[in-house]
Amino acid sequence: MATVTPTTPQPLVLGRKKIRIVCISDTHNIQLKPPDGDVLIHAGDMTNAGSHTELKKAIEWISGLKHEVKIVVAGYLALQPRESLIGNHDGVTLDPAFFKEFGDHFHNNNPQSHEENLRLFVSNEAGSQGVMYLSHEAKRVVLKDGRTFQVFGSPWSKKGGMWGFGYDEPNYLGESLWTDIPADTDVMVTHGPPKHHLDSPQAPQIGCECLRQALWNVRPALHVFGHVHQGRGVEMVKWDIQSRHTQYKELSTTRILDPTPESKKLFKVDLTQIAEREETCLVNAAIVTQPWRKGIGHAGRNKAIVVDLMVDVADLRDGRRDKMAAGSRPITGGEFARAQTSTRSQVAEDAHTVSSSA
Repeated sequence: MATVTPTTPQPLVLGRKKIRIVCISDTHNIQLKPPDGDVLIHAGDMTNAGSHTELKKAIEWISGLKHEVKIVVAGYLALQPRESLIGNHDGVTLDPAFFKEFGDHFHNNNPQSHEENLRLFVSNEAGSQGVMYLSHEAKRVVLKDGRTFQVFGSPWSKKGGMWGFGYDEPNYLGESLWTDIPADTDVMVTHGPPKHHLDSPQAPQIGCECLRQALWNVRPALHVFGHVHQGRGVEMVKWDIQSRHTQYKELSTTRILDPTPESKKLFKVDLTQIAEREETCLVNAAIVTQPWRKGIGHAGRNKAIVVDLMVDVADLRDGRRDKMAAGSRPITGGEFARAQTSTRSQVAEDAHTVSSSA
């Protein structure tokens, strides 16, 4: 089982308080007006092709929302043409390795810059608007009133063709990208789903078994993802942590139904009574309802899923908020993740340099 590896200085906890997290994913250039909340999570596929124009519009939209913190991971796009594309579309230019090899296939008439596109999300300007772009790393979210939680976010999804931010699933967890997720993670955000949970009955190979096993290890209160539009919904998983000789076992999975299906505003989930480190709420927050189809595009619209969760309230005296929020820990499982994190850090450093010298 995973060991606790603090990613940032641990807060002095004064108590517990409810936080509202608004969950969306797979918006594909749709700029909806999500419900009010404290934190917004976008689990990838903000765009259709990851172009600079699309990404700039996406970050302007997300930055302008009133949520104090906006947590964002990227998505990717299939290289191979097909009638129905299931993939993460942002990664065409935000995944450096994929972009270097295949970027011209998508944008040969409109040259793109990976660094410029990434800088949209990691610049000081984006940070000042509350944007937290996570590229396979863990950070501590600290709101102005001291409410705080640990989040891990990653754009990576199980490969189903030639994808940006795609990986071949190994035979066991120890060889996977997901082996080093900090055990003190409260909220996980990935683009792809775990196996057998809100993935797809039509394409069950999309869900990742290693990711499901990592969830059993960490058992966060909330895991938000998307990727599979038809899998949208909410499940509560109760983990078996008592069996001595069986790992990765689930005691039960319960589908949570929308309490107000007639409403077009939100799908509300109350996690204020969740059994911590024993249960995980899984949220596939896809906004579009169907995969892309030639001549149709992305048909249908879902409403946002809103989660109420109890989190710690930290003592913010003596500048502790800045110290807690400043640190991050890249999770270094796999060569692709290492390359992505290194590129992201360099772009962020360049953005800071430009901003400081302006």
